[in-house]
Amino acid sequence: MANTSLDEPGPPWYVKDEHGRIDALAIPERLRTHPEIQRRGIVLSDPLKPGSVYSTSTLHDPQYAVKILRIETEERKIYEMLLVDIRNPHNHTLPAELTETGYPLLIMPRLWTFRNLHRGSEWSLHEALGYLLQVVEGVEYLHRRHIAHLDLCVGNILVSGPEDEPYHERIVAYKIFIIDFDSAQRFKLGPGVQPAIQLPPSQTRPPEWPKALRSLLLGRLLYWARIEGYIIGERMQSSVARDIRVYITKLNYEDEEIPRLASWYVQWLIGSERGCTTACRCRPTARRARQILVLIRSILYLSEICGTLFERFSSLFNARSYSD
Repeated sequence: MANTSLDEPGPPWYVKDEHGRIDALAIPERLRTHPEIQRRGIVLSDPLKPGSVYSTSTLHDPQYAVKILRIETEERKIYEMLLVDIRNPHNHTLPAELTETGYPLLIMPRLWTFRNLHRGSEWSLHEALGYLLQVVEGVEYLHRRHIAHLDLCVGNILVSGPEDEPYHERIVAYKIFIIDFDSAQRFKLGPGVQPAIQLPPSQTRPPEWPKALRSLLLGRLLYWARIEGYIIGERMQSSVARDIRVYITKLNYEDEEIPRLASWYVQWLIGSERGCTTACRCRPTARRARQILVLIRSILYLSEICGTLFERFSSLFNARSYSD
């Protein structure tokens, strides 16, 4: 790691006015004049996370986001490990570049967050479960490498659109990407043997129980799939990770009409937390969660096809009976 200027103060890099108040919309001078930003001709204009993450304008392509890395965390080392294997189809790390000159930065494509994916359109159940499957697949990939994200929420799940493909290499439309590894940790022990650790406090207030269970995963408008603890976690241990919130929107299902298989799957992921102090056994592994989700998705898809065929044959039969 050459010329990284690690002796410089890390983020947040705030801009203050003449009265000492933070200007959340301003771009830090240190970032604007960073040698790698200037060399690439990147013009930052929008704060995504004031003090830490900034992006170029959405009015001009290609669009980039730049994160100021915290050198006291494992984020840079984790990105180095993940980006080496970026061509692996199971790797859902956002393709990015780690700078080697000046203070360490992460330069990446600016993509939509998962909550913006639907953009007013409606998803089929098969499509919605497909996006969830990508998230589970990405988590499984991390766990195989003994990495726990620890902050896997909807804001840290991005998705690419068709408009992003021409401007960014290795970006495929409608692929899910996982970002922000500043809270992540690597472990020496692997799945099934890693004991519990002390978690940092949650950044998001959990939903009320048990009512919120009815809105987990699928719904007509805005529903969360909440996975608390390291639920889909290769049995690393119950306390390794925070919670996963997967934003699934605009499905043609009322709360009481959510398919039982889908509802059961979410409850199965939540598991029966027992406060494990050793390797967790009260939740499924990421690998098993993916396998079961593939099976459920196939069953529901086939049932939809059979239902459609049945309706068509019924209509045809009724039409002939009426004509006779």
